[in-house]
Amino acid sequence: MRVIPAAVLSAGVRVAEAVAPLALDEAEFRAFHARTARSLAAYLRRSLPAEDVEDAVQEAYLRLLRTPHASLPIDERRAYLYRIAANLVNDAWRARKKAPTAGLDPDALPGRSSHPAAGVDMTRAMGRLRVQERTMLWLAYVEQASHREIASALSIKEGSVRVLLSRARQKLAVALGIRR
Repeated sequence: MRVIPAAVLSAGVRVAEAVAPLALDEAEFRAFHARTARSLAAYLRRSLPAEDVEDAVQEAYLRLLRTPHASLPIDERRAYLYRIAANLVNDAWRARKKAPTAGLDPDALPGRSSHPAAGVDMTRAMGRLRVQERTMLWLAYVEQASHREIASALSIKEGSVRVLLSRARQKLAVALGIRR
């Protein structure tokens, strides 16, 4: 008998909804969650207000568990988790854009650079990039994902990753005030 992970039950999902699609047992899920949760939350902190991050992390894992992709090999599963997270960020930005009084201000996000010599506000610079560009940079440099994993996470061709990543780096350099 399969045990339903506590994260699924704590998210308020009915047992009947949760049982059918689960492809991981509890131990597998806990190991995957332990390996990916901190970095996923850190990624989401760069794009969402602090009060929405925990909910987005839980929603990402819940959506992952509700799909057949939960049984993929770990690298592909991680890439799919980040695709879900990027979609959640897109949804949040769209919702805030529709609400005229609740615009997302990159200046209000946490995570400013603490290095005094740099004088760089990475959160503000990343906030000037599109979600796909932020996700791509995060996966490449923080998660050290391969081009194949990035392509899978963003539903783009593997051959396009190098070019798009280069463009994202250039846009980030401009946002940071670094000239080439």
